[in-house]
Amino acid sequence: MGVALQVIQLARQGEGPLQLAEGCEARELYGYWDARLKDGFHFEAVRQIAVRRLENTRIVCGLLTAELREDMP
Repeated sequence: MGVALQVIQLARQGEGPLQLAEGCEARELYGYWDARLKDGFHFEAVRQIAVRRLENTRIVCGLLTAELREDMP
């Protein structure tokens, strides 16, 4: 859902999939998600749900990045 909401927000700003991929890459580069997982959850069960969702999000962002790279000259 997070990726879908980000797409909507970017579209409202006149941006597109390239900016989404860049944002995903930047968050990974700076350890944003790992910090959120470490500090954002008090209960281990909820943290594990977040970890699984993050794994799926990373897959989606990776597939998007690969698709965009195929389209670049």
